[in-house]
Amino acid sequence: EEAKQCGAGPTSTVTMSAPDLNSAADMARARECLRSRASPERLRVIASIAKAARRLGVTKEGSRLVQQAMEVANAAERELIVRELASSPQAALALSRSRYGHHILLRLIEVAPTVSVGFLISALEGHGVEMATHRCGSCVLERLFEQCSQEWLRGLYRDLEREVVTLAQHELGNYVVQRLFEYGEPAVRVAAPALVSHRFGRHVVQRVLDFGSPGEQLKVVRALFAEGADPSIGEVLENEFSRGVLAEFADGGDPAAVSELRGRLAEWAAASALSPGAREALEELELLG
Repeated sequence: EEAKQCGAGPTSTVTMSAPDLNSAADMARARECLRSRASPERLRVIASIAKAARRLGVTKEGSRLVQQAMEVANAAERELIVRELASSPQAALALSRSRYGHHILLRLIEVAPTVSVGFLISALEGHGVEMATHRCGSCVLERLFEQCSQEWLRGLYRDLEREVVTLAQHELGNYVVQRLFEYGEPAVRVAAPALVSHRFGRHVVQRVLDFGSPGEQLKVVRALFAEGADPSIGEVLENEFSRGVLAEFADGGDPAAVSELRGRLAEWAAASALSPGAREALEELELLG
């Protein structure tokens, strides 16, 4: 049976040459070929996409084409794309920062084993803080923490743990720190009272309380009442963000940690002149009649 041109009508007998993927028509034919698993041109098309992956990745349609190729490729075919993406650490960083290119990396992390994204992890090491505060790079870090095993991520953990409190207060960085607490090593978890009252940092504290061990939850509670804590527990209760965190924790936290929170708050309330805001917060936590 004569090979058909990929994407052509049923009477075509022209074999598709390797596309240069410089035109919309080339990419349309390539997409059609990828949709047909039985196409004799499939490997040739994937090889062409792999060769141009870095160039294609920075455009909207090109990024979609590379993602489609990774989705339908078998392990050997996908490795062709990985080799091209791994050929330059600077290119991997550029894709991480790219509006369209970072979607290729997100898809790769989803469909490929960790060993295939090792090049990306290595490229990002030393740039973790920068990427955590970048709109596209932060998404790449989040996906890595969600999908990859911890032993591959230790270098990135070290990058981030030095600035974890600052990142927790960043509009984008706080999401990365949340994933870090959720999937990362307990050693990088932090209990910072200032975070609980912060617009973004409160989400990080909530994540620690949601995913932390009973001992880690106790550390957060005790940090709030530590001598010289900034802000003070009174100021924490006055803040709308931190009040919400405490109320949610009181409803669903570890029983021992919640009991200690209630006990410490009751002791503090008995010894303090309560402001209206603090009294309202304590009533929400059902510590006052």
